[in-house]
This record gives sequence, structure tokens and C-alpha cells, in this order.
Amino acid sequence: MTAYMVLTHTVHDAEAFARDYVPAITPVLRKHHIEVIAISLNTTPLEGEANSAVVFRAASEDAFREFYNDPDFAGPKQIRHSMTSDRTMVVIPAFGR
Repeated sequence: MTAYMVLTHTVHDAEAFARDYVPAITPVLRKHHIEVIAISLNTTPLEGEANSAVVFRAASEDAFREFYNDPDFAGPKQIRHSMTSDRTMVVIPAFGR
């Protein structure tokens, strides 16, 4: 069943994030057939502190677990953690009808 991953965080340097993190994570997302549905590096939170958000879609929740545990994700994750705070990442199944 289709699943979504929502990532929110506070990005401290949007230019460095775009320059360093985005090119590092893109091949790992492609490897796991994960699609970026929506992204903003300049959000206004209704609750919390995060200033950016990303919504991803994959074929299943397992696809996100495999992505997260992939050794190829370790480097990009370290880059993201070095330039963000207030991080939250959740995986949710598509709403059933």
C-alpha cells in the first residue's frame, strides 16, 4: 500500500542545504523509488518550530524503512543533521477508502 513520509526540520542555511544535501540525497531516493511530492525550505509553522517540510511518496512503509536503513543514506543523513535542528520524520500509510 502506498505510504508517505513527512520530514520537518529547521534548516539553518538553505543555500548550503540545497548545495550539499539535495545532490547527496537524490540518488538514494531514486534507488528506493521514492518520490518528492512537496517541498518548502521556507514554511511558516502553525505549530512547532520547523521552517521547512518535505513530503515523500513510496510504494510501501517498508520502502521507507529500507531507505532509512540503507548504508548509502548515512552520509546524506549526516549532512542534513549538521545543518538542521527540530527534526521530525514520520512514515504513514495512505488513507484507506
